[in-house]
Amino acid sequence: MIILIDGFSVAFRAFYALPETLMTSEGTPTNLIHGFLSMINKVINEYKSEQLIVAWDLPGKTFRNDIYAEYKANRSPAPDNFKIQIPLLFDLLDAFNIPQISESGYEADDVLGSLAKKYNQKDQEVLIVTGDRDTFQLISKNTKILYTKKGISETDTMDEKSFKEKYEITPAQYIEYLALKGDPSDNIPGLPGVGEKTAITLLKKYKNLDNILKNLDELTPKLKNTFQTNKDILFIS
Repeated sequence: MIILIDGFSVAFRAFYALPETLMTSEGTPTNLIHGFLSMINKVINEYKSEQLIVAWDLPGKTFRNDIYAEYKANRSPAPDNFKIQIPLLFDLLDAFNIPQISESGYEADDVLGSLAKKYNQKDQEVLIVTGDRDTFQLISKNTKILYTKKGISETDTMDEKSFKEKYEITPAQYIEYLALKGDPSDNIPGLPGVGEKTAITLLKKYKNLDNILKNLDELTPKLKNTFQTNKDILFIS
């Protein structure tokens, strides 16, 4: 099994899970580093795999900002005690010979998705470790998500079966599910008045956005108007 780590996602989980009083004798905070390495150690031991890659976001904008200028515009800067620890963590991972990868203009999620697909094509199993539910769209026969729900100790393993039980749709429909209901964490608007239940109901019946738009007359007048009025932002989402 190949383990793919969503670097900043796990780093933020670790940072907020452990107290900032964890530090060196010189006063350098280490809670993020300690939590991150503990998470890696736990996953390696649990899944008996030492094939590990960490993907990181790079500073600056990505192609998504070109599509939608307000993408992630609601994010606050990381705390200083977080920023201080990241270069130290990079150095430690290098010292442990753990590959780290990034791609300019793209997010770590994109790198994780590309790697997962390449390994799946070789019939290799992949486990993606992340606190970002966007990655649920990557779930496949050979790709599972280890979702860090809270801190670094409370996790869920999502595969095709558990995803279907939870959402009643397929992982491939998750993109359209988020487009319909919106995703506040990434500042993606979605459709006004459409929440999780309505999004699931529509996708179970019509399968995708194109089919919904072909059958607008079957919807309530209010919902039909929402689709007609917000069609452009829906497809951007």
